[in-house]
Amino acid sequence: MTQQISRRRVLQGAGAGALALLLSEGRPAAARASTPASLRAVYHMTPPSGWLCDPQRPVTADGAYQLYYLHSGQNNGPGG
Repeated sequence: MTQQISRRRVLQGAGAGALALLLSEGRPAAARASTPASLRAVYHMTPPSGWLCDPQRPVTADGAYQLYYLHSGQNNGPGG
């Protein structure tokens, strides 16, 4: 007892799905929140000299944030 799916039924299903998407709020919750005045980073890590590479996620130790990264004091010019 296999039932064939008609073109009409496929189009009705696609239309119902599209209508459901249009009627629902398609935005994520973060997009509805108020946007900050600036999208710039609050903290910017700058090495003492040269360049830094591959920063890791900051961790908290004794109430202070620690950021681990690779550092080279040698300046290889633009593009590394």
